[in-house]
Amino acid sequence: EEGATVMLRSAHGRRSSWLSAREDGSVSCVDTEADWWEQWVPHRYQEAGGQVKLALRSVAHGTWLSVTDEGHITQADMRSSWEEFHVVLLGSRAGLQRVA
Repeated sequence: EEGATVMLRSAHGRRSSWLSAREDGSVSCVDTEADWWEQWVPHRYQEAGGQVKLALRSVAHGTWLSVTDEGHITQADMRSSWEEFHVVLLGSRAGLQRVA
């Protein structure tokens, strides 16, 4: 199930940063205003046991947010289990839903 485009902001530290897909295939955090590079399309999946998983596709590149064996965040051309994340709801604050 594909959802509406989202932008992911880190609430870590004094400044918030946007998760950004770079043209070189890397993923970074930027402190500037969010733009096209910071937009992601969520794809929601539900396992047979009922657990919800989420995959995020970059609007700018059509690639999938991924994690390597070493734990580095990157982009992948094709979606596999490395590009699926478990969703943990943390509640809302200031009208925004927080998830991890």
